[in-house]
Amino acid sequence: MTRFYFVFPPRRRWHLQGKHLTRPVDTIVLNPTIRDALLADASAFDTKAALRWYTFHGLPYRRCYLFYGPPGTGKSSFIRALAGKLKRSIAFLQCAHNQLDDQLLADAFRDCPSQSILVLEGAWRGRLWWQATQLRALGRWRRPWRHSGHPCSAWQADPLECGCDWTAC
Repeated sequence: MTRFYFVFPPRRRWHLQGKHLTRPVDTIVLNPTIRDALLADASAFDTKAALRWYTFHGLPYRRCYLFYGPPGTGKSSFIRALAGKLKRSIAFLQCAHNQLDDQLLADAFRDCPSQSILVLEGAWRGRLWWQATQLRALGRWRRPWRHSGHPCSAWQADPLECGCDWTAC
């Protein structure tokens, strides 16, 4: 059984949402070469020897993978299968939630349930992050700008300073 946790911005903490049967890895439709390489890498990382190596070298003990693609292509299914194989829980954080702020993100990372795989869902949908990154890359973030039609109608020198719900922009 794999445990699923979610963090909800109004409560600002992780909650166990339920347990699901472990998904067998061989039921995932994925190129076997890629699947086996990912499983081998994750299994090698999930050892006491790897933990000692990272600790000895003063490095954070964490592994990150980026899965992208249209909905329904098996990203979440592979994560479920990986969690089952490694005997880990899964903690889902919706990056596109309109109440997600820096403090909630920091709290979610700090308080993530132990022995869990942290999944940041919808990171590409975070328009504030995307637009701010683009403005900064273009060097335009120094000039004041206004988001049109937005409830706060605030002039901001930096788009990341606006703490309002950015879904209307």
